[in-house]
Amino acid sequence: MHSTYDSLSRWLLRSPSLLCCASLVFAGAGLEALSLTEAQARAGAANPGLRALSERVDAYAERVEQSTTLPDPKLQLTYFGESVQTRTGPQEAIYSISQSIPWFTKFGRRKDIARSDTSAAALSYREAILRLDNEVAQAYYEAAYLEKALESTLASRDLLEDLEAVVDAKVRGGGDLNQLLRLSVELERTEDKLARLEQQKVTIAARLSALLDAPVEAVDELAPLDSDIWRDTELLSLQERMLLESPELQSRQQSIESADYRADLAKLKRYPDLTLGLNYIQVGDPVVGSPSDGGVDPWSVTLAISLPLWEGNTRSEIREAYAMRRSAEASYQDRVLQLKAELSEAVARRNEAKLRMARYDERLLPLANQALENTQAGYTSGRLSILDLIDSERSVLDLQLNYWRAVADYNQSLSKIRALVGPTETF
Repeated sequence: MHSTYDSLSRWLLRSPSLLCCASLVFAGAGLEALSLTEAQARAGAANPGLRALSERVDAYAERVEQSTTLPDPKLQLTYFGESVQTRTGPQEAIYSISQSIPWFTKFGRRKDIARSDTSAAALSYREAILRLDNEVAQAYYEAAYLEKALESTLASRDLLEDLEAVVDAKVRGGGDLNQLLRLSVELERTEDKLARLEQQKVTIAARLSALLDAPVEAVDELAPLDSDIWRDTELLSLQERMLLESPELQSRQQSIESADYRADLAKLKRYPDLTLGLNYIQVGDPVVGSPSDGGVDPWSVTLAISLPLWEGNTRSEIREAYAMRRSAEASYQDRVLQLKAELSEAVARRNEAKLRMARYDERLLPLANQALENTQAGYTSGRLSILDLIDSERSVLDLQLNYWRAVADYNQSLSKIRALVGPTETF
């Protein structure tokens, strides 16, 4: 009876570590496997949303220089249709140039606002990278899990097909037909599971290829699912790091700072702006008997100052700035609560997946494999029925799938934590 089973298939079905090694061998024999890091790099290079945010950072950076630039000067020409006669001669035209100079501290506040907005845009860009990396990782690990599930289910189907040949021979020799029928049902059930896994693989591959802006064939070969367990950081420490290192929260803090600068700038509207001017008057030819300075073109310097009299408008702008500041601060606190909840959920999922990985790998799978061997021996000796063997084999397959599901959940939760906390090392 044992000769009807392919030994390599049985070993692969029983051991997650052997399955992982086999995946490495098979991956090396075909196309080069696409690693998660490579997938994230490709997605980042192809994503137009990231390019848009990068250009936005460049645009905001240009505002820093603009904030310290004086307003354009004004050049004015006054031409007299009918000359104005004066003591020195007829005035024909007046040429004027003026330059407005804002109150000197306004430049500093405008520059602070521009720098703060640029920093917030840069942090939003970093946040978008983390979000995209996490989105790619979620799809990548799901695809890797489906690959493992297909491997395990295919191995199970091969075992059932080998067993079907043996049972069919027994039926031809006068054995119970019902055993063959039950085995055929289990085979059809396994084929249905394979079909569903294949469809799920097609769906997730399409999603991954869209993120990478690459053909589906480019994501057909993935690196093996990593079952290593990292040193886990506690939730409280992760929350502290998130408050310090999360680009999203840092960006929101920059928005609060920018709102403070805008409030200060609104207060500076109570201070006057200056305008310096130079006037040149063109005088025509003097008449006979004019004084000695006749025909000389006079010039003058002017100094103007704005009068911020309408305090109601200024007070309204100040109230608006402080309201925007309070809004930004409340939005920051609200987002902190949301991110803490998301982080708690991700950490709980990580811890639960870690326990499941250990439980399946150290206890459940070894026990199920031992039970399968005993059932095989019992079926060979005639003490157990084909239903007992099918149940044992199905139990091993289910536990194997649950193990790889836990591995995928663990890696996906780590990716989610990394997206929430920031670009740190391990979690």
